[in-house]
Amino acid sequence: MKYVCPQPSINCRETRPKTGLRSILLNHDNAPAYTAAQMFDFLREAEVQLITHPPYSVDMASYDFFVLPGAKKRLREKHFENETATISALNDVLAEIPKTDFCACFYELVYEF
Repeated sequence: MKYVCPQPSINCRETRPKTGLRSILLNHDNAPAYTAAQMFDFLREAEVQLITHPPYSVDMASYDFFVLPGAKKRLREKHFENETATISALNDVLAEIPKTDFCACFYELVYEF
């Protein structure tokens, strides 16, 4: 396969010692490039364990498109000490969304379908 390094020379413990990361995590979605037979063959030969991507959910798409861009914009370039601080900051951003705006994204979903 073109552009694929058969023997990755990345040692996560050496390059990122403070993260606690012991291996590479691959976000493998359902994009055509990832579902090609060549890719599956390569990943199988490299003994990469695949975890299936959850099916697309129309119920969540509206919410994702409504909430995530604003939350990402508000939290951009902020650094958090740990996972708990990150979750707390996200919860604060979500709590600031007016109830009427939050409900509107689901209202549109119901009447769109």
